[in-house]
Amino acid sequence: MLRATTPRGRCLEGLRDARVATIRELAARTGLSRPTVEALIGDFEAEGLVDTDVTPAPPSSGGGRPARRYRFRAERHHVVGLDLSDVRQRVAIANLAGDIVHTDLDGPASPRTGTADLTALRDHVARAFEAARLPLRTLAGLTVAVPGIVGGDGRLSHSPAVREWQDVDMASRLTELFGCPVTVENDLVLAAGAEATLGASQFADTSLYLLTWFHVSARLVIGGRVHVGRHHQAGELLALRVLAGPVRGDEGPWTHVEAADARLAAGGPDGLQLAEELTDRMALAVGGLLAAVDPDLVVLGGRLGRYADLLVPMLRPKVAAQLNLSFEYPIVGHALGELDVSLGGVLRSFDTVGAALLRSPDVSTPAISPRPVPSPERTHA
Repeated sequence: MLRATTPRGRCLEGLRDARVATIRELAARTGLSRPTVEALIGDFEAEGLVDTDVTPAPPSSGGGRPARRYRFRAERHHVVGLDLSDVRQRVAIANLAGDIVHTDLDGPASPRTGTADLTALRDHVARAFEAARLPLRTLAGLTVAVPGIVGGDGRLSHSPAVREWQDVDMASRLTELFGCPVTVENDLVLAAGAEATLGASQFADTSLYLLTWFHVSARLVIGGRVHVGRHHQAGELLALRVLAGPVRGDEGPWTHVEAADARLAAGGPDGLQLAEELTDRMALAVGGLLAAVDPDLVVLGGRLGRYADLLVPMLRPKVAAQLNLSFEYPIVGHALGELDVSLGGVLRSFDTVGAALLRSPDVSTPAISPRPVPSPERTHA
């Protein structure tokens, strides 16, 4: 279903979603006349957005020469989601058609001090493009996910991971560094948006995305949009501690996280004991959130999403008991796994630069394929 209303937007969406089409097929798909489609295709070719498809076409039903087919050049530009919320950087790269053409979940260490060299971020993205056999010059938009509270002006009003970034215009610094538009956003906002668009909560009218380590943080999604609140602090329950350990940007908190992660992964009596302790402490904060917003679905994200099969059966009855309910809220693990934040970054990048790249303000965000697919650049490299 095409969402654009202008002839240019409809023609672009129609060819982008079909990938390859004839003039007649595009006219039928868009409801535009053939002369209008022909004129627009000429414009798109001049702009480098479209070329002639060289793959063999099926024979014409009339026995004549097959109609010329046009291909949307999805590889012309790429957008990136860069996740700095965990110990190691994660990245996802998408082409103009929404194909995820590369991911890296085990990048270099995320910055944790103000003295960290930001060029390391650019180098990581450059290596990801090289690994995907993509020219870095096609990078057209980037969203960087950070822990903390990001205000409406893009500045971090609270930056627990890198305290020196607080009240600094990081988006402008990174835009200059990367040479393309860069957006900085809270990691939970992006993850919640990705799960609502592509993952576990895409069919829920209201959902709550939970992240827990030292405290419970959450984001409420209503009608597909993440609610951040007037001061962009909705869901930041910093006072309700869950895991012992400081909330700082040095090695302290991550040492606690890694130890807890290892205990849960190992299972056994020790892992079960930690799971019981975590869910006991989570139940108070989660119960308060559920009483306030009463969502259709709760999604457990972050690293704890790996252990949803263990934690969810414990958490559901504890939340119900906390609220004195006769039913249990549906709680599930995240569907996108550790890619949820970086995929949310890809979506935000399309929101930020997608229309400008196609020179059409009404073109919708493409359908994102959550898992990497082979790209034309790899096939013909």
